[in-house]
Amino acid sequence: MKLFFRAIVILAGLAILTAGCVSPKDSPKDQGVEHGFSSKDVRKSFSLMTYNVENFFDTQDDPAKNDQTFLPLAKKQSVAHKNFCRKISKKSWRDECLYLDWSEEVLEEKMRRLAAVIVSVNTSDHNQSQSQSQSPNQNQHPNPNQIPNPNPNPNSTPRCPDVLVLQEVENIEVLRRFNDKHLGECGYSEPILIEGHDKRGIDVAMLSRLNLVEVPQLREIPFRGKAKKVVGDSRGILKATFELGGDELVTVFGVHFPAPFHPKVSRIQAFKFLGELAAVERAKGRLVIAAGDFNVPSDEEHKISVWNNAAESECKESYRANGLDISAMATSKATAAAAAKKLEKCRGTTYYPPKKSWSFLDKVLVQSQHSKWQVQDSVTRVVNDQDFQRDAQGFPYSQSVVSGKYLGVSDHWPIVVLLKRN
Repeated sequence: MKLFFRAIVILAGLAILTAGCVSPKDSPKDQGVEHGFSSKDVRKSFSLMTYNVENFFDTQDDPAKNDQTFLPLAKKQSVAHKNFCRKISKKSWRDECLYLDWSEEVLEEKMRRLAAVIVSVNTSDHNQSQSQSQSPNQNQHPNPNQIPNPNPNPNSTPRCPDVLVLQEVENIEVLRRFNDKHLGECGYSEPILIEGHDKRGIDVAMLSRLNLVEVPQLREIPFRGKAKKVVGDSRGILKATFELGGDELVTVFGVHFPAPFHPKVSRIQAFKFLGELAAVERAKGRLVIAAGDFNVPSDEEHKISVWNNAAESECKESYRANGLDISAMATSKATAAAAAKKLEKCRGTTYYPPKKSWSFLDKVLVQSQHSKWQVQDSVTRVVNDQDFQRDAQGFPYSQSVVSGKYLGVSDHWPIVVLLKRN
């Protein structure tokens, strides 16, 4: 038996993820958060966004993590700190470790910018439920500075995605602070983050308006052979299950697979393990979604046997499906301009300067054999509307601090999808 997913890349075509259906044997880590209570309300639709937020660290030194780079400059003056930094071989990383002033002001600006991106998501055909629903922030972590939720009507069009999957978050404290202070209007419940084995201390996390119905788990990927060397530079798969109403559940897997400079086999093993986990949930009759930074660059997609894309590029297929064939540019200048504009939006979620290449490292995989839910291609998109998300060349604007001023926000652009009940 094989597990089938639909891969969503902006308005992508069909892609396949297959893996054997064997029961995972590793011991899960459980997240001790309060369960949501049962609701009989049936949702008509829900949205999900994945976003690699690039080095989302607090300003405190955690001795258990290699977070020395992300400290205020005043905390970087010791001989021990300078000696640690000088051992870093890559000059740009070494200089950041020595001179980056990761202050509270800088962190606040990063959070404001991330929030602007997240809050900008407004799926116009989004309808919360078919009957009256509970207030979305019933489990909200209490904070006197919480911004009131401006969307108390469950049938109104809310801002922010219903489920938000994040990568590169240092800890639950900085995520909770971000949620409480900057995402109040999203109405998210208690954040989900489980500390993993990554030496830098970056983790996968989730925020959601949907009711959580099981204790979340972090499943460490059982790397074997040559792939074992990535264990300290990889993240486990975060699993959380939410209510969709009418006794229907969706299980979301948040991922951040090994980086492209690691052996390809490490990503293949990660995909296979994800397939095993997903098959277990699918056998329970649940909708299954996997979202995150899969770290498969464009020059590897044809080599790695986890995608089964059509010969045409995903962008080309998606635009042909929408009545715009960019392989045969229209004679009309207006239509040609529209095609060029669409193609500009469809280059990727990341850009790698040394190879001058775009990639969709970030993807949302939706179980394709689940007849009750349909991805809305007209809403699925890369979210890159904020000026600070794009540098002067139009590439994702990786964060930096110059003369105390915070620039950019992340070297990734997020993807948002909307699913509607058939």
